[in-house]
Order: sequence, then structure tokens, then C-alpha cells
Amino acid sequence: MENKNLQYVQPEISRSKFESEIQEFLKIQDVWRQKGVVCVKAEFPVAHFIFIAHYMKPPAVAFAVSIDFTNYDVEPPSIVFIDPFTGAPVTRKQMGPLKFIQQKAGGALQINGQVMPFSQPQDLLVGQGDEYPFLCLPGVREYHNHPQHSGNAWLLHRTRGEGTLGFLLTKLYDHAIPSMRGYHIQFNVNIQQQF
Repeated sequence: MENKNLQYVQPEISRSKFESEIQEFLKIQDVWRQKGVVCVKAEFPVAHFIFIAHYMKPPAVAFAVSIDFTNYDVEPPSIVFIDPFTGAPVTRKQMGPLKFIQQKAGGALQINGQVMPFSQPQDLLVGQGDEYPFLCLPGVREYHNHPQHSGNAWLLHRTRGEGTLGFLLTKLYDHAIPSMRGYHIQFNVNIQQQF
């Protein structure tokens, strides 16, 4: 997957904003590390992060992302899911069963005369099979570039904190890591008779 993001904003401006975002991360990097979020690379305009489910025994690398700040903040950052060891983009199939769950308001039910609101889980990771998935969330470039969100422009979110590095890392963590409960191990036993 080739980086198709061309820098049209003055590079000094985007570089300054990128460095500011990285500095904010570094101020509390120990807190992030305790949560299992580790920065493994930060070279303008891209930073790579690994997310680890540290409470599992043994700890598991859940996923990794490349966050691209090209043209930030005229455009929101781009998030690409990558292989944590090679940095290569991964397809939805390569990510396995990992989901980024958000509770979506589902309406209300009337039970015994009482109105009860309910919500439904929604996977924010869009893409199937051999497609490169994207996080369907305001503040992410792929969300705002998608035709289904043409009425929800980035400029409506730009000054609200969405799209900052802290916001993106928090959303990635909150929607995936806490829902990981443990390992699901399957064994296939093949018994062969020898003569």
C-alpha cells in the first residue's frame, strides 16, 4: 500500500504541529506505556504505535497503527493498520477477529409500560477480507474522505480536539483493548495408526 498523501500545506507548519502532538504524547508516555500503548517510531509526518493487551498472560500485541500527519491540520490524520513487526499495511483478514466496538443508541423498548433505552454494539473497523480497513470515526482522514460522510466535514471537528494524537490513541485503545478477554486456543488432534 503506497502512501498517496501529498504535502500541500507548508511543510514547516505541518511539521511544527506534528512535533507538538508528539511532545504532548511524550509528556505522559509512561501513562500510555502502562496502558500498553508504545510509540516505536516518530519521524515527520508519520508515527507508529503498538497496542498491547498487557493484562493478558502472556501479554499480547493486539494491533499496530501508522498515523500520518501530512497536511495536518488542514486535513485530519490518516490511520493505517500495520504489521507491528514489519510496518507493512495489513488487510482486515490479517487482523483476525479484532473489533473496535462502540455502543450505538438503538432506540427504546416499551416493557410493562416502561420505556427502556437500549444500545447496539457497532464495529468501527470498516473493510472486509483483503481490503485495508479504516477506523470509521470523526477525526480520522479516511472517515472524512468516505462518500458516506460527505455531510460531516473535517472542519466541523477540527477545533473540538478530534484528530489530535491523544484523541486518536484514546479512541483506538478504548474501542479495542478493554474488550479483549483472553486467548481462544483450539487444538486439532490427528491420530494416525502405524503398522
